[in-house]
Amino acid sequence: LPARGAGAAVRVTTPTFFPLTAELGGGYGLHGSPALHPGQRLRYAVSADAGNREALRLAPVTAAATEQGVRHLPGPPLTLVPGAAASAAWVVPETGGDPLVEVGLQFAGPGAAGTVYLDYLGWDGVPCARLGRPGAPARAQPWRRAWADGVDQFENRARAEDFRLLQNRGTGLLIRGDRDWRDYAFAATVRIHMARSGGIGVRVQGMRRYYALLVTGSGLVRLVRRRHEEAVLAETRLRGRPDQPHRLILAVRGTTLTGCVDGETVCSASDSMLDGGAVALLCEEGRVEMSDVKIGPEPP
Repeated sequence: LPARGAGAAVRVTTPTFFPLTAELGGGYGLHGSPALHPGQRLRYAVSADAGNREALRLAPVTAAATEQGVRHLPGPPLTLVPGAAASAAWVVPETGGDPLVEVGLQFAGPGAAGTVYLDYLGWDGVPCARLGRPGAPARAQPWRRAWADGVDQFENRARAEDFRLLQNRGTGLLIRGDRDWRDYAFAATVRIHMARSGGIGVRVQGMRRYYALLVTGSGLVRLVRRRHEEAVLAETRLRGRPDQPHRLILAVRGTTLTGCVDGETVCSASDSMLDGGAVALLCEEGRVEMSDVKIGPEPP
């Protein structure tokens, strides 16, 4: 850690997402999801070299990619005297939909210098976050890149909804998260527009491996498992028209799946084929509009 001017901060970080300008050559796109999300618990341990001349003040830090640039979000600071060691945990704060692209440590102080050893830094748990559009549509939309795009068209213009998905054939998915997410609830407000079906997915392990709560164009609510082939785990009649907005929540705990529509539990099932995975927005042959997309340990 070099000496620095009064009030200056030094950050040591590692990426949690690929650069938002990154593209592969030959016309191929680069799709992925951030490794770190708001609501997850960051844990780290550090120690200060015994030869340091003074105490050092440091804090965990992450960075969110916004339309205006990178915004750093420091956590609670701690002070390390020479030769001391410390460990701490921090729940990563909400970003309003902006993806997290860096994580690490931030040092601050009036010209301090010294050596700090990082024993470990990692995180666990499922997010508790809003995953939709941070604000009004703009030319630069880094939040869109945080979703792995598996639909024919993903539109976001000056409309009330955050997501407008269009799929010509089969089922398209917009995916966010990773394989380690297990027990959580996922929610979105969904409106079917001339589509065969649309809804939300949990424990998503790929384009053909997931659980989903779907509203069909014919007015049914289905809880399905797709493991290459689709199986209907539960089904009921939708209250209201499918072309009206409906609030969908799909919660998964162990082997139990519970689907809610507009605040009412409408279907449940037990299944053990998929034990963890990401979340997704689904559209089957048509257009589906979605907004207010959230994930949390409990139904958001």
